[in-house]
Amino acid sequence: MTAAGLYLAARLLLGVLCAWVAGAALRNWRRERWARGALAAVMVATAIFSTVDAALSLDDASPVVLTRLSWAWIAVDLAVPLLALHVLRVMDERDAAMDALLELAATDPLTGLPNRRGFSARAAAALAQAGRAGLPSAVLALDLDRFKRINDAHGHPAGDAVLVALAEVLRAAVRAQDVPGRLGGEEFALLLPGTAEAKAGAIAARLLAAVPA
Repeated sequence: MTAAGLYLAARLLLGVLCAWVAGAALRNWRRERWARGALAAVMVATAIFSTVDAALSLDDASPVVLTRLSWAWIAVDLAVPLLALHVLRVMDERDAAMDALLELAATDPLTGLPNRRGFSARAAAALAQAGRAGLPSAVLALDLDRFKRINDAHGHPAGDAVLVALAEVLRAAVRAQDVPGRLGGEEFALLLPGTAEAKAGAIAARLLAAVPA
């Protein structure tokens, strides 16, 4: 292959690599994560520039003159998408860590249910969706009676076991769109989007029967 052919192949390879990196950046892009969008825009611009440069190199009227410096710049250009891939990997790790921290902040560590903050956020989203569809919603408030006696008589580990068991009862009773949560202490809540009062009452009755069991 001639030097001009190698140059053309290198420029086309650069364009393909940059386009692939741009796609990878946009795959997990969110509106608040502008850095991924900016990186994708840079990669798209580089891909276009490299493709145009490759097309111009085919012009016999003004052939490309290749020097050692030309090949050095090609090596630098090819390193750009590789560096961008490394930056994307760092972004993915950072985003995963941030998502894990947010999930941890919104989750009750004992029961694994959403805590007050997590319940409020998920409930607001579920209520908004049900409201847009014109559907009713219901909320069940649950409070364990005489829970303090369990802690006093059997110790806090026994009380924790009761709370975990109640959380399992809630999980078994909910549908995919329902939102259970532990609001604090022995206080729990269950949002039932798209559920009318009569059906919510039936669900409450099942819970009342399941908890003593």
